[in-house]
Amino acid sequence: MISPENLPEVLQTLKTRFGQPKHVIKSMIEKCQKVPAVREDKLETLIEFGMSVTNMTSTIKALACNSHMSNPILLEELESKLPSSMKIQWGEWIGAKSEKPRDLSSFTEWIKIKTDLACEFCPPKIQGEDRGIGTKIEHRRDRKRMTGIHVVEASPGQSSERPRREKKCAACGSSDHWISNCLSFPQMQVNERWNKIKAANLCACCLRPGHRAIACRSKKACGEDGCDKVHHQLLHNLRPPRR
Repeated sequence: MISPENLPEVLQTLKTRFGQPKHVIKSMIEKCQKVPAVREDKLETLIEFGMSVTNMTSTIKALACNSHMSNPILLEELESKLPSSMKIQWGEWIGAKSEKPRDLSSFTEWIKIKTDLACEFCPPKIQGEDRGIGTKIEHRRDRKRMTGIHVVEASPGQSSERPRREKKCAACGSSDHWISNCLSFPQMQVNERWNKIKAANLCACCLRPGHRAIACRSKKACGEDGCDKVHHQLLHNLRPPRR
């Protein structure tokens, strides 16, 4: 039984059992190693990886186990989880920082920049706490998916299921995400982004197919640098090319 007299002893026991720095750091490293590799076409994977690396590095620094910060094997494992294009970006970034060593601390600083940028274009998925809110969100998603799709009544003997528009990214050609979630799209010049959505007949507001910006349910002012034009933030800073 815990009492004021034995509380310090209890706390010390808990610290000895669960607070050993080597065990804590080992656990954080293993967690990082299990995180899926970053994919060009999924910003969520970059965010998950970046946050895992940041948490691990913060823990190592907090526990003053700085020897791990210069562990080349650990750094190499983390670098191996990056796609080729991001490995090049990391190499260019650290190469331009002559005063910084190529270690875990520098890698964490760089990946945090990338993670923060990805978070701007990939909002978290929000699930309603009660069933009513969740159902409302799902209905809204279904309406967006069906916008611009012509439904044909089924003939006798035919399936009456409504067709769904298949996902296809106009930037990289992948079939498992829209261009708004593509990792390579924000890396393009703004005029090239405009050309991509023009060529694919995408909405300039939500970057989805099937309708124009004037009919978009998600249309709103850009807001970047006070911009009041109605277009997606990724299309900001350049007048759209004429059709």
